[in-house]
Amino acid sequence: MRRFIGAVLVTVLVTGLGAPARAEDDKDTKAILDKAIKALGGEEKLSKVKAMTWKTKGKIIIDGNDNPFTIQVTVEGLDPGPTHHNQPP
Repeated sequence: MRRFIGAVLVTVLVTGLGAPARAEDDKDTKAILDKAIKALGGEEKLSKVKAMTWKTKGKIIIDGNDNPFTIQVTVEGLDPGPTHHNQPP
């Protein structure tokens, strides 16, 4: 579960850096991030992480058609690094 939360946290941080934030959402966003940071051991522990990699697979159903996919993400520092998406035929 911790790995999943970490993956979600990194994804939110990486994809959300360029997105504009509304003032009323700022408090909610901060509370969610604070809770995730605490669940992963605190800011001090997370600051020691230099890099991480995770893989996931699943399927997206579009118009009743199953579309399987795999994703491998590597993050090092603030650089999101390579992301590999694979959708088998």
